[in-house]
Amino acid sequence: MLSINKFELRCRSKVFQLDKDLIPLPLPPGGTATTVFNVDIDDGDECRLFIEAVGEGGYRMAASSALIPVRSV
Repeated sequence: MLSINKFELRCRSKVFQLDKDLIPLPLPPGGTATTVFNVDIDDGDECRLFIEAVGEGGYRMAASSALIPVRSV
């Protein structure tokens, strides 16, 4: 079983703590999840999505990914 410790959006201007419940767990082996969230950031701000998780036996993992802001329409 996997548990999410941190789920945040780190931007140059601010850090957003996102709701860990946005990730539906448990995922089946090889499964994927799609999550949508809205935040208010400055134009041109650079952001990274950061996820930290702990698996069975205390196995820790973290992932970070650069994001490109999409302007609202």
